[in-house]
Amino acid sequence: MRKALAVFAAGLALCLTACSAANEFSGGERLSDSAKRQPDVSVTYHYADGAEEPPKAYNSYASSVANFAFKLTRTAYDGGDFAIAPMNSVLQLSLLANGARDDAREEIFLTLGNDLDMDTLNTCGSYFKSRINAIGKADEKRTATLSGTLLLNDKTDVRKAFLQTNADYFADDIFRFDFTGEHAQEKVDNTLGKGRLALDKGASMLSYSAFTVSDTWLDEPEATGTLNGKPAFRGQYMPLKSEKAQGVVRYTANTPLKALYILPNEENGLHDYLKTLDAAEYFKLLEGLDVTKPVKAAIPCFETAAAGGLKAPLTKTGLYTLFTDKADFGSMAHTKELRLSDMTDGTPSFTVNAAGIDTGKAEAAKQGKPLTGADLTFDKPFLFILADNETNLPLYIAAVDG
Repeated sequence: MRKALAVFAAGLALCLTACSAANEFSGGERLSDSAKRQPDVSVTYHYADGAEEPPKAYNSYASSVANFAFKLTRTAYDGGDFAIAPMNSVLQLSLLANGARDDAREEIFLTLGNDLDMDTLNTCGSYFKSRINAIGKADEKRTATLSGTLLLNDKTDVRKAFLQTNADYFADDIFRFDFTGEHAQEKVDNTLGKGRLALDKGASMLSYSAFTVSDTWLDEPEATGTLNGKPAFRGQYMPLKSEKAQGVVRYTANTPLKALYILPNEENGLHDYLKTLDAAEYFKLLEGLDVTKPVKAAIPCFETAAAGGLKAPLTKTGLYTLFTDKADFGSMAHTKELRLSDMTDGTPSFTVNAAGIDTGKAEAAKQGKPLTGADLTFDKPFLFILADNETNLPLYIAAVDG
């Protein structure tokens, strides 16, 4: 009897293991695991490995990709709830440039910046991404993470050189599997999160990226209450100002980020402001930062929108070949059939309140006294930007109703 039970238990365990494995990517499907990052930081500029200084081209890189970030924002914004993580696209396009040839590759260079080359995109992208991810891991509850994934349909033969480049500079997860397989969607859900990416079974290659953050603010508000019936807080913050807008800056406590709350002038309004927002206006605001004269600002707690599909807005930025049959990814795979079907920014919605920023639902409106005594009150639609402290590059841009 004991022997029979033992055989049954072993068989049950084997079945459970097999059933579980069917819903997960196998080792053979995880192509990115076949290459390991080389330890030489003079090549990779990987922050966690000990890269103390960024590449020499870092400043020009930041200037160029900032222009692209706001161009993409303008093409993606169509009014209403809106959010985008533009550095996701910069990093994904940089990786794809390593696999692209001819027109598709040249278009990526021209779109991200005329003065950029492959080495600059790789080394600067590596330093930027690895620095955000390394500093952002203060603990499990205080994180900032940039992540990327490439999904390749079925039997695409990926070049080892491309996998090594990815390992050295971008650390994306790269999976090759049959999109039409019985458990294909479950594999994607178990890896990216359920509902993050609906798998198109007819696609050839899908690019997915996400920016996630969870942190408290460096400062504490001096008062809480309501604005327009919403929970809100009031505090003293450093002011920003340009000819078109004004705002304030707050810093996160553990991650290398700052939050810009930007209120367009009355004659502009959020819609018109976002449709014309470019890097020049953004840096004018930052140049208008006055650390000597903090102002009192009343700001509502809010929930941002989730990001989404990028194929249409990316095409409008000048990437006319990338998503077509004319795009050649011969430096990525030993086939001419590989096509980029879509790019998705899977950045979730964030809750932003007096305590910090995190994923989840915003707190419900509470009974409280309307906040008064503020120099600047965010009681109409405004812009929210999370930016890197070192370069000021915008990792996240959201329109908020106010």
